[in-house]
Amino acid sequence: MRRTVLFLSHTSELYGAETALWRFISRLNPDKYRAILVLPGDGPLEEAAREKHITVEKVSMKWWLTERGKTWKQPLSWLWNIRGVLRLASIIRKQNANLVFSNSAVSIGGALAARKTGIPHVWSLHEILEGEKRFLSCLLGSRVLVRFIETFSCSVIVNSRATARPFQGNKNVHLIHNGVDPLSRNPASRVALRREFSFSQNNTVLGTVGKIYPQKGQMELLQAFILLRRRFSGLKLVFIGGARESGYLRKLIALTERENLKNSVVFTGFRRDVPDLLQMVDIVVCPSSIESFGLTVLEGMAAGKTVLAVRSEGVNEVIRHRENGFLVESCSPQAIVQGIEEILMNSVEAEKAARQGRLDVEQKFSLSMQVKKIEKVMNDCFA
Repeated sequence: MRRTVLFLSHTSELYGAETALWRFISRLNPDKYRAILVLPGDGPLEEAAREKHITVEKVSMKWWLTERGKTWKQPLSWLWNIRGVLRLASIIRKQNANLVFSNSAVSIGGALAARKTGIPHVWSLHEILEGEKRFLSCLLGSRVLVRFIETFSCSVIVNSRATARPFQGNKNVHLIHNGVDPLSRNPASRVALRREFSFSQNNTVLGTVGKIYPQKGQMELLQAFILLRRRFSGLKLVFIGGARESGYLRKLIALTERENLKNSVVFTGFRRDVPDLLQMVDIVVCPSSIESFGLTVLEGMAAGKTVLAVRSEGVNEVIRHRENGFLVESCSPQAIVQGIEEILMNSVEAEKAARQGRLDVEQKFSLSMQVKKIEKVMNDCFA
């Protein structure tokens, strides 16, 4: 029996959580599942879906959760979202949906619409919801939020033990790590991309992937790069991703200009060809200290690159220091400098870690494994 699943994304972008959702949807067996993707507006995720001939519906809703300092805004958003919930319920009925799949804790409307129409709801979480490392907060408190998620879901999917912590003891919570496909090395693509960005084949290129905003640590990485340039000639840095805060991006560009680094630092903006871009990178750096898992880390490993990341609960589930990647204790420029210096000064160990990282992706974090596990969770809800 073919099931219709309504997938609800909290943004129409294509970064970590959205990319994980899209890769899963694109790998679903069309003979078993019909996917309907619900988005809040236009964006690259809609473009990707339409290219695959997947039905897209638009429902404008504000985030139900906010950063910790802005929780006072939430009641107004909740009231504004009522119309969106009713619209979602209408789509569920029109499309004869059998299940709602909400991606991100901020997508509370999917749970409410599923309850209103009497169909199962699966909630896929990518956020740490308690502790000092949490980025999002609920005005009513984390305990109320967790209880709501448990009550309004047939099953909850978490991407790391850090994300799972608030749900201890709940048998309906399933730990399923993000997955990626291992990438084959493509020397021709590496040469072409380096030429595109005016890098020579002899340059050592550092790369970081993700939306540009303060919590992701791009400023600390740039400051570390400035220090490293004094010791290592031929070093380049590429930021792959668009800006969430234009003011923060302007600060990064201004520092680049003050240090006369226009020929050494590149801001690509948003790109859909991240796997290709990683072909030209030698070291993938994840300078964020707030990762619940770190899809960028997996993408770097899948590309066979040496990966450096800030030690955090989610990242620790992927990287074993000096075995399949490298870890630093903080996102401070000094810590990042020390981590990159260790890699540059120990090329044999770095290459060995890169090979092991790619092998770990194949054996532990493959996309096919993730898809099978999530399909099982959905099928159990149909039973």
